[in-house]
Amino acid sequence: MKKSHQRICNPLVKDYQETHAPMDLQSVGERLPADCKSAGASPLVHRSLSLSKGLAAGRPFDRLRDREIEGSKGKMKIWKMEKIRILIIDDEQLARDLLKSYLSKDSRLEVVGECSNGFEGVLAIQELEPDLVFLDIQMPKITGFEILELLSNPPVIIFSTAYEQFAIRAFEANAVDYLLKPYPLERVQTAIEKAIKRIQFGKGNQEELENLSHTHDENSGLLSRIVVKSGSKISIIPVDTIDYIESEDDFVMIYCKEGHFLKQKTMKYFENHLDPKKFIRIHRSCIVNTAQLAEIQQYGKESWMLLTKQGAKLKISKSGYLALKQFLST
Repeated sequence: MKKSHQRICNPLVKDYQETHAPMDLQSVGERLPADCKSAGASPLVHRSLSLSKGLAAGRPFDRLRDREIEGSKGKMKIWKMEKIRILIIDDEQLARDLLKSYLSKDSRLEVVGECSNGFEGVLAIQELEPDLVFLDIQMPKITGFEILELLSNPPVIIFSTAYEQFAIRAFEANAVDYLLKPYPLERVQTAIEKAIKRIQFGKGNQEELENLSHTHDENSGLLSRIVVKSGSKISIIPVDTIDYIESEDDFVMIYCKEGHFLKQKTMKYFENHLDPKKFIRIHRSCIVNTAQLAEIQQYGKESWMLLTKQGAKLKISKSGYLALKQFLST
């Protein structure tokens, strides 16, 4: 053991144990150097040690807060792990109650809210900023996957589902944790431990969630609606009400009767998931609802413009013109 660690750790632990009840800070102790742990300091982290050793070496501080204690050596500061803030989004009251009863057994966790539908869930994530969300997939109004589409910087998410075998395969393929209803306590505890490790080390699971969304997109069928968010307002757009869709860098702009909305999806996604009998890609940057076609105008040898019933003028490429010509001839 290094003597410098012994001098820092042992008096602090001794003073604290003499004047305070033990603290449940095992997760913080796991971040200490191994030689400091052996000195008996796993529940405590002295500021000088934390700045010079494990915690300062790329470890996140956002889940820690400091606190002064009085010992025989005077006032000292310790670091204490804050509770993990949890939000439950599930339309079944019994499922929410079961989860809350499980989570209440762990002193590291705090349930900060629960929601019975996706609309409430998206707003609660924005307002409460939870560390961890238990998210049901099958819900009325908007699904768990549609909620995921609306989150630009999602917290760590554990999905729950009662069936949908594809979803389970997708979770396992993309290393995203899930709970299969009805879920036993042991399974919930295992999922929580994995989530806590991600949160403590600032890793999150955003990359895995993006891969999961991509896998879900590739295996989903034709769209009947699109969920969009503008500020705090969430809207559901039936695809039949869409006029056209234009590319906007890494996003698309959806023009419809309700207005226009930005969505973080690709043109390729919409080309593959909109009914080809109703939507045509007339340009690499534009997909149009054929029901909105009013007129096609030619401006040169191979230059055309489509006018919609709403008065929009959309450029047509050569391949787009051929697709339109084929559509009109059927």
